[in-house]
Amino acid sequence: MTIIANRSTFGGYVQIITRKPIPLEDGVMSVTVENNTSHFEVPVTPLKAIAFDPGITTGYAVGVLKDGFMTVRTGQAKWRHIELYNQLVLGSPDYVIWEKFYFRKHFQKEGVELYPRELIGIFHLYCQQYNKPAFQQNPMKSQGSFHSNAKLKEDGIYIAGQPHGMDALRHLLYWFTFGPGYKFNTKGYKKA
Repeated sequence: MTIIANRSTFGGYVQIITRKPIPLEDGVMSVTVENNTSHFEVPVTPLKAIAFDPGITTGYAVGVLKDGFMTVRTGQAKWRHIELYNQLVLGSPDYVIWEKFYFRKHFQKEGVELYPRELIGIFHLYCQQYNKPAFQQNPMKSQGSFHSNAKLKEDGIYIAGQPHGMDALRHLLYWFTFGPGYKFNTKGYKKA
């Protein structure tokens, strides 16, 4: 068994590579290292969805789904390709949601920034490699939508100074409220 103990931005705690299933007890995974001298416990979340607003500064929103309820937290970061990939692997989301990239020839200023397309390739790679569902959403699904800044403030989940994080949160909430994630939504959401 190989154990890599790192904490991911997305709330993952450890990556374990093993050939045997690891038993769960009360939502906690218990692991004993091969030499039997180390023991640690890792909390296991029932389901995790992560939404992204990809760009040079990438916004992300993590939703932990349990018993019909979703707790959310947001952030934004500047990742290199391998850093984003490692965050995905360590965070181990069950669902990955992101804003589609559109090139709008008539609206584009000089010099097109294609870095979001590169990051979207990493989302596709992770989802294919780990057989996870991938959801692309149009930018207009979140902009000026039901989950406006005013609505996020009313719900107590708006964070000033995180414009990309808030866009990612809107994508997560759209997925949870109106998209495929609605099947998990029986009690709503709140800030983690």
